[in-house]
Amino acid sequence: MNAVRTSHYPNCPRWMELCDEYGIYVIDENNMESHGTNRSTIIGCPQIPDSRPEWEKACMDRIQALYERDKNCTCVVCWSMGNESLGGETPKKMYRYLKNVDDTRFVHFECHGDPEEQSLSDVQSKMYAKPQECEEYALTRRDGRPYLLCEYTHAMGNSCGSTDEYTTLWDKYPCLQGGFVWDWVDQSILTKDDQGREYLAYGGAFGDEPNDGHFCGNGLLFGDRRITPKYYEIQKLYQYVDFCAVDPVRGQVEIKNKYLFTDLADFELYWCQCSDKGVFRDGVVEVQLAPGEKKVLDLELGRPCNTEFYLNLELRTKEKTLWCPAGFAVAKEQFVIDAFANTYDELVADAPLLVDDTYGSLRVMSDDVKRRERNQLVSIKVGGEELLQGPMRFNFWRALTDNDRGTRAGSRLGCWRDAGDTPGIYNNTKWSIENYKILDGGKKVVVVSGATVCTQPECKGQVVYTITSKGMEVDMQFFPNDTLPEIPEVGLLFELPPDFENLTYLGAGPEENYIDRCNATQIGLYNTTVTDLYTDYLKPQECGNRTGVRYATLVGQKKVFSLVAEPVMELNVSHWLPKEIENTWHGKDLPPVTKTVVRCIARQQGVGGYDSWGAHCNEKYKNKTDKTYRLKFQIRF
Repeated sequence: MNAVRTSHYPNCPRWMELCDEYGIYVIDENNMESHGTNRSTIIGCPQIPDSRPEWEKACMDRIQALYERDKNCTCVVCWSMGNESLGGETPKKMYRYLKNVDDTRFVHFECHGDPEEQSLSDVQSKMYAKPQECEEYALTRRDGRPYLLCEYTHAMGNSCGSTDEYTTLWDKYPCLQGGFVWDWVDQSILTKDDQGREYLAYGGAFGDEPNDGHFCGNGLLFGDRRITPKYYEIQKLYQYVDFCAVDPVRGQVEIKNKYLFTDLADFELYWCQCSDKGVFRDGVVEVQLAPGEKKVLDLELGRPCNTEFYLNLELRTKEKTLWCPAGFAVAKEQFVIDAFANTYDELVADAPLLVDDTYGSLRVMSDDVKRRERNQLVSIKVGGEELLQGPMRFNFWRALTDNDRGTRAGSRLGCWRDAGDTPGIYNNTKWSIENYKILDGGKKVVVVSGATVCTQPECKGQVVYTITSKGMEVDMQFFPNDTLPEIPEVGLLFELPPDFENLTYLGAGPEENYIDRCNATQIGLYNTTVTDLYTDYLKPQECGNRTGVRYATLVGQKKVFSLVAEPVMELNVSHWLPKEIENTWHGKDLPPVTKTVVRCIARQQGVGGYDSWGAHCNEKYKNKTDKTYRLKFQIRF
């Protein structure tokens, strides 16, 4: 990140010194915010400062004090008169003052919608404009000013989806000058509950009324300065070097230097060809490339294998700097070659199975493995050890994110909350075994299980199990009714015993990622734990997702649960059900760990991030109900 807006008041002098030292551009904002009075018609509560003479002296004192304090700070490239205060004679006088005393810096003022806005700001400033609005401005050039998003990609909770839609436009249109993420760090207070447990608290935790709840939790960092997964997405999208594939098999890549002043000779480029089997070859090359230039780099490589592999690139610092150690990666890229090649093999059918269809349940057994169906899959025993702690079932819900709450998804999409559960509550799924077949001389059993999802109107689903002595293939299809609203998630859910803690997976990582927030990820083989997959957002919500998963293995104390996707799926593993997370207001109050919840996901909706008070995620990241969803994977024993 190269710029900071000190919203909505001047920051401490030490911060300005640091920005001078580290070369950070600063929009230095005056302490003026009167959002609550905008266009007010309430008697006794007029819009301020507007043209009201009683406010002129206070406003002029503030803008003059800001200028005099920071006029010699080289980091200040722009003065900002304030935030969400609209115009009038007093703001005009503030603007004229700044232009008279300083003709070297431009003036910013967020007063979108004021008829005299052009006379108050040298840039067209708007907050939370959608990408299409930004592009419309760039194409029409309604006025000659640059366009600046003084706030965008509202980083509240699990957010910052679709940020790449903005950065793509910034590269395309010179008049679009960028934006400022709202905001840097959660405003939360480290405190203790009545049991002495420390936690990060927010509005309402102190008996304070009224309060704004956790709406102060908008940061790329947590309140204790731990980094959130959102940060890495912004870091990747803001990198100053672009890599474009020419012929990635041969190692031919176009590199573009987007630095303004830095030649890429200051860095070294590390490359490697790798797969889930490890690194085949790697090396370091020098790249000399002037600012603004691009060229094709030829690493003179060849194909190292006949399956999926990756060309990973990292541009690293050669020497230690003020802000990073030597070897720090300032830009990264990955090219996936022969995606999904040979990652899925048919299950071996090498031993006969015994099928027992009695007493309302269907049991399929080999010498070491037993599976039991009671209209739905309820038991898998391997070596006498039970793997399932609850029946496999559809899952259509995720713990509401802050952005979901902003769109009223809890009520708007509430028909899906319990729809995957078995009978006994309001919405549920009714399962039936439609038929089964014994094939390959008794070595393979195919079970077709049908489902009626009791939404209004109803939806249909089907799961086909192909069972051998080595494992089980699960082929799910879901047929939603197209009159219903979008679906937060479409997938299958398993509950395993809680000792399934260690996870290895081949997929997008290492941080949590979603279909609209995955630019910072790379496909790789990652080792982690279920505990570490949980992201401790200020208000517990959906977290820990992984996209692009090819295969995964969970390891318990005595058991292994392996999943192989055909060809790919999303995976979410947690110690809590989505509704348990959603119903908890602070992470410290989550239920005791009694299970490991595995969600094999055909598709989860994007997390969004245009704003957190009504904006939906991009339409292309919604799970619309006018299509069929399919998920196919193996469970291997």
